[in-house]
Amino acid sequence: MSHGTDNKGFTLIEMLMVLVIIAILAVIVLPRIMNGRRRATEEATRQTLAELNRAVEEFEADVGCYPTGLADLLTRVAANYVGKAIAATTVVDVTAPDADTLWKGPYLKATTVPPVPIGFGSWRLVTDTASLLGMVNITGTTRIALDGSNYTDW
Repeated sequence: MSHGTDNKGFTLIEMLMVLVIIAILAVIVLPRIMNGRRRATEEATRQTLAELNRAVEEFEADVGCYPTGLADLLTRVAANYVGKAIAATTVVDVTAPDADTLWKGPYLKATTVPPVPIGFGSWRLVTDTASLLGMVNITGTTRIALDGSNYTDW
């Protein structure tokens, strides 16, 4: 009868060590996995915001004034379009008499203005502030992005 070293099981200490290692890895890896979707949503929102701002600038370059709404980026505007421009330091209404022929849109690839992801608030085209005229930003939320910035500051 031999009481040698042919035991084929694990000791309780070995099992506990494996569980501790798995727990440590889970604590490190799970937050990264969970934030991956949010990070992707934030990046897509930033890219959409950049696309909207580019489209507004193209509209202004073609028509000669800033649009009054994001829908104007998708459908041909009429002659005598009333848009926004800066005179001195204030925002004023400007009439573009030949806007229908100058308009070279649609300025967005989509057939509708892309929606803001749930919880991000809504798009806002600034038409009332001379320093920000024509900028698209996010409004209506107090959420903070993963990088620590507020969505409304993008």
